Amino acid sequence: MKINVYLLNVLDTVLDGDKPRCDTLKYAKMLRNEAFSFELAVLVSQTESDGLWDDKMELRVTVESEIKDVISVYTLENVPCTRVGYKSSDDWFISKKSGVYPDRLEKRKNNDFTAPIGHARSVFFTLNEEKSDLEPGKYPVTVKVFRRDRHERSEREKITLVAEKPFDIEVIDAMLPKQSIMTTNWIHYDCIAHFSGTKPFSEGFFKTVREVIRTAVINGQNMVLLPAFTPPLDTPIGAERMTVQLVKVTKENGRYVFDFSLLDKFVRMCLECGVEYFEHSHLFTQWGAKHAPKIIVREKGKSVKMFGWKTDSRSEEYKTFLTAYITELKKYIAENGLDGKFFFHISDEPNTSDLESYGDVSGFMHGLLGNLPSGDALSDYELYEKGYVKTPIVATDRMDDFLGRADNIWAYYTGMQSMDNLSNRLIGMPQERGRILGTVLYYYGIKGFLNWGFNAWHNRLARKMIDPRVSSDMDGDFVSGTSYIVYPNGKGVDMSVRLVTFRDSMQDADALALLESMTGRENVLGIIRKHFPDIGFNCRVSKAQLLGLRDEVNRRISEEL
Repeated sequence: MKINVYLLNVLDTVLDGDKPRCDTLKYAKMLRNEAFSFELAVLVSQTESDGLWDDKMELRVTVESEIKDVISVYTLENVPCTRVGYKSSDDWFISKKSGVYPDRLEKRKNNDFTAPIGHARSVFFTLNEEKSDLEPGKYPVTVKVFRRDRHERSEREKITLVAEKPFDIEVIDAMLPKQSIMTTNWIHYDCIAHFSGTKPFSEGFFKTVREVIRTAVINGQNMVLLPAFTPPLDTPIGAERMTVQLVKVTKENGRYVFDFSLLDKFVRMCLECGVEYFEHSHLFTQWGAKHAPKIIVREKGKSVKMFGWKTDSRSEEYKTFLTAYITELKKYIAENGLDGKFFFHISDEPNTSDLESYGDVSGFMHGLLGNLPSGDALSDYELYEKGYVKTPIVATDRMDDFLGRADNIWAYYTGMQSMDNLSNRLIGMPQERGRILGTVLYYYGIKGFLNWGFNAWHNRLARKMIDPRVSSDMDGDFVSGTSYIVYPNGKGVDMSVRLVTFRDSMQDADALALLESMTGRENVLGIIRKHFPDIGFNCRVSKAQLLGLRDEVNRRISEEL
């Protein structure tokens, strides 16, 4: 058997059966507190001297470098994809054919893996995953691949070096600034409980959630969805999702009493993980704000479902509850130094058919919240124009309706925003389609980004939990990768290469912000336009353009030091 290895940049995708032709990574630059990823593609082929059973190689990969202790190693695993594109999707895909696509990153003991003949395998490396402060300088790195031969009746192994790839990484003596774009990918806590086999808010659950949140934070997310009450998301009318309610509520003598101790424990854990902001769960049901979310209240010694689908959103009883709740929550925020860290939602994705119900409850909530920020995902400008939405979180395919006409704009997309060259992160898409996001957000001064699926491991309307390692399109209800960017593993999550791409897009935005602080915003915008003459939310870009922009930004930063 013969082995060939190729050192690749992080935007390269090698499908099963592909045959890379050359290395695409020979030298790399990064800032001191930045994470940097790259790949090694491995291809084993047959030779005339192979025996009948010579159909695979058992391999081990190692890294030799002064900075090897901060280099994490994963194998890039294929996932089965049946539904790869939507009917409305454009052609900016690697492929729309059903098959297996590389996406899930898996840590392996001793970095051992198997490479079958004729099947490309990729090993994925991340330098400085935790984004610590590296010493500036040039660091030689050598990736070595060893063949492991073991007699079937013995534990003894023969280890033979079969390939190696050297290159240099230069750490520039500059630090990325604090991320200015607020970013949230909704974490679904019932999915975590289901796949970890833990009870919500038990010690085991908290341990798993900590791992999940830390994974989100080191990959560009600085805000998390806070399940004060069970989030009323993707739920059929009249049905309910698993209760995940942090705030304990008791009704005594006609008044509501709130216990924030569990919420405080959750908040403290998030802060320890590096979370900057908290996104309060929606206070009214999705798609119209017509009802209250499920809220469990302790009354006369029993826990009862006090509010939910039976509750009219404009009822006096629910308004009384919300008035008492927001009053006490404001005190908690102020007393714990959390001013400026909470963001509120009213109802997800309202539209013009919901003007009356959404308008009524939003006016009530804006009065209660006062200066506390709030906003909702929407597509219709009229909801913002009427003052119903303070912070418009705009679907990327409707952004032109808001640019220049609204303040404090955020952006969001679902899988459906996969037409007209919009940025997205479906599994079948090239990584450059996800990577351009950070640059576009910076260019237009977009304040935040939201996506509904960090780990929505369920089919449409959450009727059934589904393991994405088995069905990446959630039994055909979505296109593969629509609803998640991590995979369950029982103890936490496995990252996807798409999550790493999201991290890199946010780092790009931060690097642009750093250069702006050195040379001015107009200079940076000019550099962006030079590399992307058609910059916009519908900007189709190449790997060469993205890497070229980042190379120039790094060079300009170095020159300004």
